[in-house]
Amino acid sequence: STHSFTLFPYTTLFRSKHYLFANIKTVDDIERAAAQLKFEGIISDNDEGKYINFVKESIERNNVKHWFRPGLKYFNECSITFFDDNGELQTRRPDRVIFDGETMTVIDFKFGNVVKKGHETQVKEYIDLLRNMGYKNTEGYIWYFKSDKIHKVEY
Repeated sequence: STHSFTLFPYTTLFRSKHYLFANIKTVDDIERAAAQLKFEGIISDNDEGKYINFVKESIERNNVKHWFRPGLKYFNECSITFFDDNGELQTRRPDRVIFDGETMTVIDFKFGNVVKKGHETQVKEYIDLLRNMGYKNTEGYIWYFKSDKIHKVEY
């Protein structure tokens, strides 16, 4: 199904969807997160239901309910702090990291049209950082919402 969101400009629309996904741990959080967006004035009353449906349909259509199930450890928009090769303190913030007790999974949300090589490089960096933290069984995905595709980062 297609969704039309009329109140906000293109970039605000994608930022608000990104914000919505960043504030969801399980599928049970979708309505609460959308209500919070409405409360903060980011989306209108009219758009709240559209956002809820967008999230639910995206999760269902892409077979990723397991990324949003209860019982996982969730790290949404968490900071990973490290020292680079020059000794400078750096911070990276993956969109979503989940841990099922065995595998650490990094999911990066992309809402634009363009698939860039840099997207994969970014997720590989997150994987490296998590592996360096001791999570050897780590995988990464890029979720392109515009094309409705999920790309597994081979690494």
